[in-house]
Amino acid sequence: MTPHIGRLLEILKEHEACTLAITRLEEEKRQAILTNKPEQIEDIVKREQVLADETQALDRKRVAHSAAVAQRLGLPPEAKVEEIAEKAAGDEAKLLRQARASLRQALLAMRKIMNHNTELLRYSLEHVRSFLGAIATAKSGPGNYRPNGRRESGASSLFNQTA
Repeated sequence: MTPHIGRLLEILKEHEACTLAITRLEEEKRQAILTNKPEQIEDIVKREQVLADETQALDRKRVAHSAAVAQRLGLPPEAKVEEIAEKAAGDEAKLLRQARASLRQALLAMRKIMNHNTELLRYSLEHVRSFLGAIATAKSGPGNYRPNGRRESGASSLFNQTA
């Protein structure tokens, strides 16, 4: 294996490892959302940011290294990994395709759980907004009983509203 393609494979594997680590953090975040532990979310987001920065750096390395490998193979510098794999020799081509497919699967899994978490947060926010809206628009008037057992007028609570 040529050292240039070997390095490209290493970069792709490192990128996949970061992506899988982010996916695990997203799963932790989902559990924090579902168990109503917002204090954990802040810590998870900080750890995700570190990995996201690392992933961006790896992506820049991949682009630069792919351009160098592509030029060595007689391809334009903007050639994608798949195009490099088509031009590479037997085992190198196979390994590049496998690494690319594995990274793609990891990215799809990460995006799926991120989208799910986004939906969970959106639903939670909608619930809070509707609850606050119900409190803010609580009606006043007769028919409300207070803790002392007497009928009182004034702003009613959410729990005293009638249908």
